[in-house]
Amino acid sequence: MEDKNQQENDSHQEQSKSGGEQETPDFTGLITGLYTQTLMNMGLIEDPRAGKTNIDLGNAQFMIDTIAMLEDKTSG
Repeated sequence: MEDKNQQENDSHQEQSKSGGEQETPDFTGLITGLYTQTLMNMGLIEDPRAGKTNIDLGNAQFMIDTIAMLEDKTSG
């Protein structure tokens, strides 16, 4: 069983190396991602996948509400 787990771990590490350096998730990265999605949904920055701007104010509001909820839950 340990050999199989070690092989899976080695395989995962090899995939991470081949795909570039994998970042460790952190709170700042989470907020930055939500903020960027908000700006894209407001049509203020281009969606890099689509190559164009798109306005979806409902989704932008959802992102803003999510950030506000995180602020409330993490205060103190």
